[in-house]
Amino acid sequence: VKATLNTFCKRGGKFLPGRSMPWEEVLADMNKGVLEAYLLANVHVLRLLQEQKEILKLDANFFRS
Repeated sequence: VKATLNTFCKRGGKFLPGRSMPWEEVLADMNKGVLEAYLLANVHVLRLLQEQKEILKLDANFFRS
């Protein structure tokens, strides 16, 4: 059985009020959050370079902590 995510968020062709957001908005917000995380990581690395401190590995654990 195949179904799209929109199928679960719509009833009668309309989005359910208070239950979900249009996927375009959700994806735009997620992309903005990812971009901001990368920018913050870059600023952090630049600060470490200026202070001549060790740069730790930027892996998934770095972004989770």
